[in-house]
Amino acid sequence: MNCVPQGSVLGPIGFLISINDIHKCELHGNITLFANDACSFYEKDNLNFIYVQMKHDIEVLMKWFSSNGTLLMNLNKTEYIFIINQLLSSLNNFILMINL
Repeated sequence: MNCVPQGSVLGPIGFLISINDIHKCELHGNITLFANDACSFYEKDNLNFIYVQMKHDIEVLMKWFSSNGTLLMNLNKTEYIFIINQLLSSLNNFILMINL
């Protein structure tokens, strides 16, 4: 495992170099990066379609992280938030399953 000591000058530069090509992943969502966090946004009327897109994107990102060697995606810290119109169906029991 390659590490840069926390608080070092090289840490942020090394991270930016490592994550520089993440935009080349073919994702359905719009990805936004800030510091060491990434957000992916989806805008559709069909929750099942969003589910399929999110699942695809997370699996693509997991492969991208593993191919870069030093970066990991922590699924325990991965969260999703829905902002929906009241006219859409309920989100009860919505669970995103990822195959590793």
